[in-house]
Amino acid sequence: MFKKTGLILLALTLAAGMVFVGCGDSGGGGGVDTVVFQLSTNAAFQALATSATKDQAFQATGDFLEGVGENAASTGVVVEDGKNALRFVIPASTDWGAGIRFIDVGKFNFTAGDTLQITGKINAIGNATHLFLDSGSGGTAKTVPGSNTAISNGESFSINVTLTAGDVSDIKASTDKKLKLRPAAETGSGLSFTITEILYTGIR
Repeated sequence: MFKKTGLILLALTLAAGMVFVGCGDSGGGGGVDTVVFQLSTNAAFQALATSATKDQAFQATGDFLEGVGENAASTGVVVEDGKNALRFVIPASTDWGAGIRFIDVGKFNFTAGDTLQITGKINAIGNATHLFLDSGSGGTAKTVPGSNTAISNGESFSINVTLTAGDVSDIKASTDKKLKLRPAAETGSGLSFTITEILYTGIR
């Protein structure tokens, strides 16, 4: 009797252990894989008319995104494949540093292991040859490894990165604490591109 009871208790204990292990998440930090931001499913952005101003376009993202150095008259909303997309235009004559910033504080909360995917197409290349993600500060650029992407006039582009602890440290040590998508090495004078998707995910 006691032996049988002991075997039953052992079996129940092992079963409970298996359930406990099975309920864990892949991140191991108590969170779940979460879509932090997605342009194509952002309700406020997708509800905008193509007449929306560039400020309305960025505000509709919930201020997850902001522009710097853009042509206010040309940046805004366009429709691509039945979905609203973000068109970004750099003036024909501009200073270094124009681009789109991904805001950190209270928004993306950049964390090591987060993934960022950006897809779009080049409308006019201007003097640019590459796009990249910049985690640096002021006039000192730091390229997020794997983000430096060659671009061609009229062609699609795609950037896919997973942030490391070093990337996150660089972003949070920068003056504005924001990750930036911008032209590499050049001012980007005359560059126009359309972003059809931004997908940012992470364990939260």
